[in-house]
Amino acid sequence: MANTAAGTMNLCTLGTMFVLMLFLQSLQHRPPLEAGLAIVPLFAPLAVLAPFGGRLTSRIGSRLPAGAGLLLAAAGLALLTRVTASSGYGAMLPAFLLWGIGLGLLTPAVVAAAIAAVPGERSGLASAINNTARQAGGAIGIAVAGAVAGRPGGGHFVHGFHTVALGSALLYAVAAVLALRLLPGDLLPRETQTRRTRRRRAGSGTDK
Repeated sequence: MANTAAGTMNLCTLGTMFVLMLFLQSLQHRPPLEAGLAIVPLFAPLAVLAPFGGRLTSRIGSRLPAGAGLLLAAAGLALLTRVTASSGYGAMLPAFLLWGIGLGLLTPAVVAAAIAAVPGERSGLASAINNTARQAGGAIGIAVAGAVAGRPGGGHFVHGFHTVALGSALLYAVAAVLALRLLPGDLLPRETQTRRTRRRRAGSGTDK
């Protein structure tokens, strides 16, 4: 499941990003440098939150960080379906931030889940397989997204861009459900579970 989630992550992310960059440059007529700077808010949360996501994963397992990351990224991608050629940058910023925050939680979780699924002496192999799944997913995602969106100058490119973003959001949502069911870990921090257990025991003692 960890490798499936990793492949899905790159399939949706790189595929959508490929079409997004064409959208920013061809339809919104941004220079390449400006288009690159425009997606910095997508990668900034990833860089900032990845260490936090790693610590959270080590405490409660991969299930909750991966599921939450996938759902946040899905929400960000879904917001891109509201963007048009005349939209200002402010209309895209929330999508970039949600997408980036989701990736910041998801990335360390899927790597940790892949490594935890094998004995310690095979952790290098597990990491390599996980990385291969991500690279393969990215390559397929770029090919499929480009085919769906079509030529940037075509009249249906915006519709194709929206289709890619929505399809990626749906794939993320499905992966989130599977991650929350199949990946190892807790759905709540252990401290929260402990407090709830104590309250239930206290309540049972009071009833007696």
